[in-house]
This record gives sequence, structure tokens and C-alpha cells, in this order.
Amino acid sequence: MKILFMSSSFQGGGITSFGHEVANAYSKDNEFSIILGSDKSVPIINNQVKKYYYNCSDTGISNAKIIINLINNTIQPDVIIGSCALILPVIARFLNDNIKIITVSHSLKYVESDVAAVAHRFVDHIIAGSIYNRQHMMQKFRIRDQKKVKVIYNFVKDHPHCLEIMESKKHAKEISIVFPGACSSSKSPEIVLQIIRKLVNTDANFKFYWMGRTMVHMSRHFPFLHVSDVKALAPKDSRIVFPGRFPTRQEAEDLIASGNIQLSPSRREGCPMSFLEAIRVGTIAIVADFGNFNREIVEKGNFGYVIHHNDIDGFANRIVDICKNPQSYSELYNNAYNTFLSELNFETWKARMDNLIYTEGCNHSPRSKKVSTLKLQMNITKIKMLNMESNFQRVLFEDIKVLLRMWKLKRRLFIRNNN
Repeated sequence: MKILFMSSSFQGGGITSFGHEVANAYSKDNEFSIILGSDKSVPIINNQVKKYYYNCSDTGISNAKIIINLINNTIQPDVIIGSCALILPVIARFLNDNIKIITVSHSLKYVESDVAAVAHRFVDHIIAGSIYNRQHMMQKFRIRDQKKVKVIYNFVKDHPHCLEIMESKKHAKEISIVFPGACSSSKSPEIVLQIIRKLVNTDANFKFYWMGRTMVHMSRHFPFLHVSDVKALAPKDSRIVFPGRFPTRQEAEDLIASGNIQLSPSRREGCPMSFLEAIRVGTIAIVADFGNFNREIVEKGNFGYVIHHNDIDGFANRIVDICKNPQSYSELYNNAYNTFLSELNFETWKARMDNLIYTEGCNHSPRSKKVSTLKLQMNITKIKMLNMESNFQRVLFEDIKVLLRMWKLKRRLFIRNNN
């Protein structure tokens, strides 16, 4: 079978990792091609993959016509897998009618999700990373075909020492808590900051690791608020550690794996790799009640706690209880690992993907045989509007809101310290 993978340039991160895994999984037994802008940062070294360097983020008309011709007349694939390729929804209605198109939504809301679903009439199957993601796309784009959008979780490979690591956690004298969200506003850093301020006022035996950068988003645009670095707002306590960014992915994975608890009160998630990397070695998850993958998988696997996002005491009290009564939580480590085995491993993901690629039939409206410049321009405008909407929502409703909450926290601390 001829399989074509289309993606943004490989610069690192989850979308790049997904591209490499798909290429490795399907290039051995199929004629596998990929269209992307560049892979210089994270090169594909698989010799069985045929690469075409065209920018899938360029939604210009000339680029669209070049890629349409490349796909229809040169590559002639049986299946296209679209992974955050902005050009694909622009050109989908002009591709050969016998091509099955599968798109992947890499986020909950925002442009990565929108580009997967906006051209749903001419797409055969859409992959959502959670039930919440599926509901969002179905509602926003009024997709009536209930079978078109399918939930397929991402996967992580087995850890060579998973059982050994999990057992060591059950007997740890010092509880390790990991927050892998850096200062991304979607990860709710202002909630985490309030939680650790509660934790340091207890005698619990723990180590809290705030992974990644500590610079607050948008702070450079509002210097008068004097909120730029989380470390300046965090309490001075030896139990709170800011290791910063790790030079290698392996070092980051090792710290994630060592955590007894992963704290992830994220507002929105696609299907985050760091969360999966924690689950595969048996980690207790504490998440917020926002509708996203984190909440969904914790409730499904029963290996952690879903706490209301405004209940800071609820977060802190649960963590303290785990620190002081660790023997009462041993079963949660097992539940996390079993969830990985049943839902989040490579074999499960591959079986579900195989079903879409090899078994499920085509399910799209008839595509146009003639390329229309006017309709291309209409599609381009639609993608640009979605991108503008996404950036507006992210800046207005996430970054600025988090920044203002950080400022309010700093103001309260200042008033308290001067009374």
C-alpha cells in the first residue's frame, strides 16, 4: 500500500515525535512517503521513507497547486495521514477521489485541532486524542456523521525497567512530585504555584520538581506588572526544585519516570507525551477538573484524583496525605501501569491505526476533478481565520489571564509581607 504522511517541519516536540513513530511503524511493509518543510532539526534517518520537501504550513495558492499535482500525479497514494499540515484542508477537495484521508488532531481546541476537522466533508477519518476533543470538533464544525471522528490515544514505548521503577516508588521514603508544564499557560502554572505555597507550610517529606522554563508568558509585554519569573514568586524552600530545561530528552524522561506523583492541572490537552511517560512506570496522577485527556484517562484508569481547579486546599491536602500515608496508595501505582498496558502502548495504538488504514473504507463527499483557484482561496481564508481565532483565544483567554493571576498572587504576598 502507498501511504503518504503530511506534516509541519520537524522542529522537535510531540508532533515531530508522532511523525517519526508513524514513519517507523508503516515504512517497513508499505511504500511510505512524507511531505514536510524540513527535517534538518530532527532528521528522518529511515532509508525506507521517501521525502518531499514542500512546506505544509505554506497555504499560498501556488504551493497548494504544486502539492496537489505532486500527490495526484506523482505520489498517487492510497492513504494520506495529515498531522498538523495546514495545507491539507486547503487542498483536500481537489485530491483524487480514491485516496483515503486520515487527519490527526494534536490538541484540544486551537489550530492543531481545527485543521484536522475543518475540511471534514472531504476527509474520511479524523483522529481525536480524547472524548473531549472529539466532542469539541463535532460541535464546532457540525459534523453529523458520528463514525467520522474516532478516539485513538497516543502511545509510548515500554520502559525497560518499568516494574522495577514502579516497585521502588511504593517504598520511597521521600515522595517525588513532578510538574512538567514549565510556564505554558495551558498547563495552569498559577494553580501549581499556589499549591506549592500551601505544601511548604506542612511538614510533609517531599521533593517538588518544576520542569522547564520559569519565564511567565506575555510578561515582556507587561513589564509594569513586574511578573516575569515564577521562581521569584515561589517560596524559598529546599523541597522546591527548578531544574530548568534538560539538555537531552532522556534526562527529562528519567525525572518524569522517577515521580511518585505527576501534578497536571492542565486547562487543555491533546494527548500529552509527558503524561503517558509517567503512566507507563506507574505514577499517581493529580489533575484538575477541566475537560481534557488528563481527566479522561485518570477517571478511566482510576489511578489518581480529579480535583476542582479552584480547590487549592484539595490539591495540597491530597498530596500531603500521599506523603504521610504512602501505603494507602499502592494500588494506584498498579492501576496506572495497567492503564498503560491496556490503552497507551504501541500495540494498542498500531491495531487501532491499522483498522483505519487497512480496513475502514473511504467516507467522504465527492471531490472536485478540476482545481478551482476561487475555492482554493476560500479555503485559504478559512484556515487563516481559524489561525487568527486560535491565536486570539490563546493570548486573551490563557496567557493574559494567567499573567494577571500571577500578578494578583504577587500583590497579595507583598501586602501580607508588609503587614
